Amino acid sequence: GEKGVFGSENDYRIFFKFKIRNGNCMVFPFDVASGSELQNESFSDNGFYLDLANSRYLDINVKRSVYTEGANGWTEDIRFNKPASDGEQYTDEGVYTITVQNLYTGQQTEKIIYVGTDPTMRAYVVSGYSLDEIEELLDEGYQIAEDGTMIPPEIEESEIQEDNDELVEADESDVVVQQDDSQQDDSDDKIAPIEKKSGISDSVLIAIIVSVAVVVGIAVVAFIFREKLVVGKKSDRKQSVGEISQDTSFAQEVVSDSSDDNREIKERDISCDAKTEMEDPEDVGDGTEEG
Repeated sequence: GEKGVFGSENDYRIFFKFKIRNGNCMVFPFDVASGSELQNESFSDNGFYLDLANSRYLDINVKRSVYTEGANGWTEDIRFNKPASDGEQYTDEGVYTITVQNLYTGQQTEKIIYVGTDPTMRAYVVSGYSLDEIEELLDEGYQIAEDGTMIPPEIEESEIQEDNDELVEADESDVVVQQDDSQQDDSDDKIAPIEKKSGISDSVLIAIIVSVAVVVGIAVVAFIFREKLVVGKKSDRKQSVGEISQDTSFAQEVVSDSSDDNREIKERDISCDAKTEMEDPEDVGDGTEEG
């Protein structure tokens, strides 16, 4: 028969290889005696051991340094710098720098632990000051606490009292100076009060004058405008009255003319009637004679 896509075989196996790597880049130092975890920039009297938390693909190096004080200051002496293993202990005195690097992520972590009881070295690891700076602070009266921090010098009561006395004297002198200044200001005010008042009144008067001038100007403009309106209205009224009088006179003339015409017509009608009356008897007489 026909072969399928995969041929005549029915069973296949696909496989590949892979690895799982921890991306963490941490190491955990623990105190040898107490078993408590030590943080970065801390110290231990008895030493410490490392716990890698089953991270088997980390590069861990531990460097041990010993500092000695000489004529030119403090010098660092590196005693070893080597790889570390899980659970390895470090109990010798010195400053330990633990460097952890993850090859797959490229991350790096560093921790510093001091093993020993020297207070200066404890302060060096904990406070962040250099050894030379710590020496200068000690010369100034600073002290090193048990946890490695620097404590500033205490001020004695006598020094505090002296400082307070100085502050009181300074305050009193300031009060006296202020009183003198206030008295002088009062005298100046009494000598020349008119000048100060005149300065204030001048500004006020200027403002008043300007405001009055503005108001007067507005009133004058309004009055002029109103007069123009009144005059215009009067002229319009006169013109209208004249026109009305002309119209009335013309109407009177027309009426008078019409009345005269009516009178003439009436007179003509009367004259005509008179003539007809005078002519009618003759016509009657003539008719009778002919008959």
